[in-house]
Amino acid sequence: MLITRVRDTEAEPDGPPWPLSDSELAQFESLGLQQVEKLEFLESELDVKQVRIEYQRHTSLTGS
Repeated sequence: MLITRVRDTEAEPDGPPWPLSDSELAQFESLGLQQVEKLEFLESELDVKQVRIEYQRHTSLTGS
């Protein structure tokens, strides 16, 4: 499971913390993880956009 701040642009952010862009989040799937559930929310005190994503390993259906 991943919980992180997110940003709507690909421009390099100031930090820390460093919010992730959509292309940076997509790298998890390129590493073989499959998104199971995604929940976007605002951090209550600061109204900072965050996301919680549950991943699982992609498993092949062909047995060896």
